[in-house]
Amino acid sequence: MRPFNVWFRHPVHVRDYDGALDDWEPMTAARAGGKATGGKAKLQKLGNIAVMERAADEMRDENGGQPIPFRDLVRRCGCSDNTLRTYLKESLRYRRESGPNSCFVVPRDM
Repeated sequence: MRPFNVWFRHPVHVRDYDGALDDWEPMTAARAGGKATGGKAKLQKLGNIAVMERAADEMRDENGGQPIPFRDLVRRCGCSDNTLRTYLKESLRYRRESGPNSCFVVPRDM
């Protein structure tokens, strides 16, 4: 069933069949259809990517600008391998590069 607008006329709700409420916006932070929740999750993910990028910056500074071993960044960030892979896919600054026996995190070519 699709959402619909209603009037509250005490003691009952009456459906708005003539469309008078079509232009009305909810008075809450959440929009109809769960858009607020999705937006919050996206902002949280962007924040996590920024934290990962800061950790990668620190590790590059510590090792003189050399590529960062993937496992070391996983430990520093405290997340799973898959989560870090996802963050690296969406990062504009870093990417994952596989070597013959190991995997490294390197800056993206600008």
